[in-house]
Formats: sequence, structure tokens, C-alpha cells
Amino acid sequence: MQKRLSVQDRESLYLKWGIKLNSKYRRLQLASRLWTDTQDMDHISDSAFIVAKLVGFEEPGQAPKEMFGLNFAPQPPRRRSYSLKRSVISLL
Repeated sequence: MQKRLSVQDRESLYLKWGIKLNSKYRRLQLASRLWTDTQDMDHISDSAFIVAKLVGFEEPGQAPKEMFGLNFAPQPPRRRSYSLKRSVISLL
């Protein structure tokens, strides 16, 4: 959160959600308040906007393809890491 938002943005966000600036565990309080009122569409919209901003979506409504498993680009081959035991055996 500290990398995505400036100090002023974080402070205004805390004040908007009713969190005192001198309180402890501000981020935890914000996280617990984001999805508390699931019946109010404005509350849900505000929560989704904040989460999207923190995750790094550029436009509202945009979701990465990886989220839904739709990324068909070839993946680089994974290297197998050998354990210490195998590397010691190969030295003998």
C-alpha cells in the first residue's frame, strides 16, 4: 500500500473510511471495513475501486487475463532445481 499510494492519498483514504490518522493498525482497519456492507452498491463500488487501484489495474473494469486462466502465451520452461544431495553425488 505504501508503494502504490502517496502519503496524502493514504491519509485521505483513511479519513474517508473513518479511520483516525493516529490510530494503530490503520491498514488492517481499512481492510476490514472495505467489504463490510455488502448490501450497499456504492460501498461495494468504492471498495472495488480501492482494491483495483492497489492491485494496479489501469482502468476500472479491466482484469488481467491471468486472473481467469486465459493467458495462452507460451510459458518459459521451468528449470528444475537440484538438491544439495544430487550436486554432492555428481561431484563424487
